[in-house]
Amino acid sequence: MNTRSCLIAACSALFLAGTAAYSQPAPAGGGGPGFGRGGGRGQPGPPFRAGQIVALRTMDVPAALSAAANSALNDLWRTSFTLPVDEANLRAKAGISAEAELKLAHARADAIAKIQNSPDALNAEQLAFVSGGGHVGGGGGLNAPGGTMAYDDYSGFVKIFDGATLSGWNGEADVWSVEEGAIHSNNTPGHTTGQHHIHYVGPGYLVKDFDLKVEMKMTQGANGGIQYRSRLLAPAHGPGRSISDPATIADPLGKPLPPGVTNLASATAAGITGGNPWQVSGYQFDMDSGNGYTGQLYEGQGRSIVTGPGEMVQLFPSGLRFVLGRVAEPASQYVKPLGEWNQIEIIARGNTLIHMMNGHVMSITVDDDPVRHALQGIISLQLEAGGQIWYRNVWLKHL
Repeated sequence: MNTRSCLIAACSALFLAGTAAYSQPAPAGGGGPGFGRGGGRGQPGPPFRAGQIVALRTMDVPAALSAAANSALNDLWRTSFTLPVDEANLRAKAGISAEAELKLAHARADAIAKIQNSPDALNAEQLAFVSGGGHVGGGGGLNAPGGTMAYDDYSGFVKIFDGATLSGWNGEADVWSVEEGAIHSNNTPGHTTGQHHIHYVGPGYLVKDFDLKVEMKMTQGANGGIQYRSRLLAPAHGPGRSISDPATIADPLGKPLPPGVTNLASATAAGITGGNPWQVSGYQFDMDSGNGYTGQLYEGQGRSIVTGPGEMVQLFPSGLRFVLGRVAEPASQYVKPLGEWNQIEIIARGNTLIHMMNGHVMSITVDDDPVRHALQGIISLQLEAGGQIWYRNVWLKHL
């Protein structure tokens, strides 16, 4: 083999090794590889979680490096077919191409390393598939990358209840406890009655745009809810607090309770009046054992029932409310029987609030009332009326 052929063969081997080890070259105009479900050789691949697919398709590989590698390789090809042969120029082009490919390979390796150090890390089978040039996703329309996201795909989420203690949560100590790995409250005769809340005060307690997943079950007579972008309004947390006051929304916790105040009895002994100091008001994913309200958006100490189960509602200034549409069948059919766990998901994006249960949309609210809408606040769990309620697997993803 002559010198020119050796140079071309060596550079081609380097190019192929780089693309095989770190997947296909980035598509035009993008910095990430063209990952897709199924292999580049037409072979089916292992299953990938939604978070892994997103991570692979958005790998942080600078588009400029891909463009430089492609340009250098094309330049090398053109030079190799130029006669008479210019050995010095050919060597120079091969060196430029090799250097560009090496930079691209390092960038792809760094991007894969970031994924491997995240909750979306690939297992050995997935990594071998991707490293061999396999695609994760592809096509368009219904064949576009992705699919149905499993509820237990917690990619990007943080678990905010450890399943064993109430660390990071603040509620009445004689009302809330941990039972069978769940946050539990009992409002049956012989226990503390009334409306009770326990709110999250751990890292990232202030939520704006987010996804929240919570599993819930209740007994007959229970009425509960999941408050979000909410705030503490009792006078104990500061004077003049209102659900629509921008200052209250900016500081949803307000002034802390005095040390040693852990339940209503100690609050009363400390001279705290004006209502339960743990009560939280704001947007609420409502639920009741009779399923007359489950899935609706309720606003405590505010606009009351905002969006009923199965409705899509838009809110306007001056308290105007318009129903944009309704589901064809009652949303209550998607709630599991009492005593069984329900999978709840709340999605908040700007003024759009989506309530889901067991994989079905229960209500959608577009809150375009600039005075009453809330773009941030806290998360709280509630039990009201009789019965018992349990919350477990509380996962939060900030956006």
